[in-house]
Amino acid sequence: MNIKNIVPKLTALLTLTITLFICIKFYSIFSNDLLGQVALATDEIQYLFWSKQLEFGYFSKPPFIALVLRVSSELCTETGPCVRVLQPLAITVATFFVIATTHLFTKSLNLSFLAGLLFISLPLITFYSQFATTDAWLLCFWSVSFFCFANAIYSDRLYWWLTCGVFIGLGLLTKYSMMFFLISAFIFLISTKSLSSYKPWLSLVTVLLVFSPNIFWNISLEFPTLQHHLEMTAIDQSISLNFSSLLEFFLGQLIVLNPIFFVLFVFTCIFYFKRRRAKVNVFKRELENSTRKFELLFYFIFPFFFSILVLSLIGETEINWASPISICFCILIVVWLKDCQQLPQFRSSLVNTALGLGITLNVLFLILFLNGPKLLRYHGLENNINLNPYAQVYGYQELANALKPTLEKHNPIIVSDDRNILANLSVYLHPFKVKTQKNAAKIDHHWDLMYALSPDEIATKELLIIFHQPINEDSLARLKLRLASKFKKVTLIRDEVISNLKLARNKEKGIMVFLVSNIKPLNLLKKINADIYSNSSF
Repeated sequence: MNIKNIVPKLTALLTLTITLFICIKFYSIFSNDLLGQVALATDEIQYLFWSKQLEFGYFSKPPFIALVLRVSSELCTETGPCVRVLQPLAITVATFFVIATTHLFTKSLNLSFLAGLLFISLPLITFYSQFATTDAWLLCFWSVSFFCFANAIYSDRLYWWLTCGVFIGLGLLTKYSMMFFLISAFIFLISTKSLSSYKPWLSLVTVLLVFSPNIFWNISLEFPTLQHHLEMTAIDQSISLNFSSLLEFFLGQLIVLNPIFFVLFVFTCIFYFKRRRAKVNVFKRELENSTRKFELLFYFIFPFFFSILVLSLIGETEINWASPISICFCILIVVWLKDCQQLPQFRSSLVNTALGLGITLNVLFLILFLNGPKLLRYHGLENNINLNPYAQVYGYQELANALKPTLEKHNPIIVSDDRNILANLSVYLHPFKVKTQKNAAKIDHHWDLMYALSPDEIATKELLIIFHQPINEDSLARLKLRLASKFKKVTLIRDEVISNLKLARNKEKGIMVFLVSNIKPLNLLKKINADIYSNSSF
């Protein structure tokens, strides 16, 4: 069966389907019947707080997400899911460039829009279109950069090299994993002996110019983001092999990239390597050459994928770290379909069926994901922190509301060592000051870096200290004694809401809030900048 019979001039239908996916994802953000009822997660809240004080960098991320949320928060009248409104836009742009790049490779509108449908329907993309994350914008800039890079390889025009450099730079200002784009591009250019030209190097200069504000920000603060990422991966510690982490990451990729599409991807790899071994095609530089298309796409999948795979074996990784491979992943499958025109009818039918089942599976995931909170409530699983992925957002708004009477009466500085509490209260209780009591020289989050409680504030201000830990009468008594040894005035804030509050549905930990002031002279003479929280494992 000819590939044209698989998608017989369905461009209009594919376009309509893609548009429907986009509209659904925009609608679900605002719908209280869908994900619109889910409060902002801690990372989203943190980015929103960053957006109030625009900088060239932040503790764990480059600055672009803060700029995006600054724009979206200006469009919204209140803090809530509305600030996610630009995420589907980023995914829409990424989908468009997946379509454009596929058309560059195949010259077929049907196949190009099929690639766009595969991409926008992926479980991974469904997730990123609904939450204010850096990854949606990373995918956006990665897709644009890859389109420009492919055109630069094809035409060798300076315009495409410079444009590619601009968008790679913007990608780096979004997330540091854009660095893998540079690595893949460098390996490909070495393989094609293209580095003798000045144009790729001029593109690299453009990248550095665009990315330079964040470089200088990191230099000024002694590279806090580098240290953070080393700690996240645990590669700064002793190396040991963790095969369970490796398996967890690999299985995660099967889920977020769709297991059926992953099988098609495996067949694509087999097809390519069999062709290369048989020397069916002689390698040429021109992009139209079928084997060279596969080679280009593989260079932007395997180095990234295997790097994170190895990292998962020797350190710690997250399921989303290899998300940009989804772009070339979808393009590669469709390019393979074009090259499979001479397949026997039986095999073509299998490919048709696999594609249909894969897209159906993606649609089912979309329906279940968008209706997740409703389904969990219906089955009585709302409070199950092991099965409810939305549980992490619960309780912080209630804590903020419960603290307002005390804050309005005393106007203290809010103090905590918990990043989740710090982030949420910084937004929900603005403009009250929220500070962290640093445990040591080690910096664990943005508040340690930029909003640490000073000795002067400890000595002269009232502090509202929040503990989130296991609570019993013995631990409460010892905590009072610890605070009483430092401050003359220690008052436990008794509130029914606070006493019964379980942040993120965590039944193991409770909330204790103390209002303290008048640091004792002995501690003041010693310039106490000590740790209120350390050694308090009651």
